[in-house]
Amino acid sequence: MAILKLSLVLLVLHVVQLQGNAMSDCDAKKNLFDEINGNRMPLHLANFTENSNAACLANKIADQLKNVTCKNAFHYSSTPGTKPNITDFDKLLDDCDIKENHSMS
Repeated sequence: MAILKLSLVLLVLHVVQLQGNAMSDCDAKKNLFDEINGNRMPLHLANFTENSNAACLANKIADQLKNVTCKNAFHYSSTPGTKPNITDFDKLLDDCDIKENHSMS
């Protein structure tokens, strides 16, 4: 768990650094994607791959959560290697034609 927290802190620092550099959006996304997968490797998690249907999934999840108060948000958290606690998450993935090892970017 400590490795995950450290990885997230390093990832946030990396994102802040990327914003200050004169990188193209494409380069910044690729670098961030590489960093995320690099942080998943020590946890023995599969690499994410890009998916153009991520907006579909984000919109479907947003529709489900639009009336949920912030105090109930902890019900929807997940840990690395587990699925989010979203109602019918597998169905949403299927509806948007997303495989489980794809990123949501």
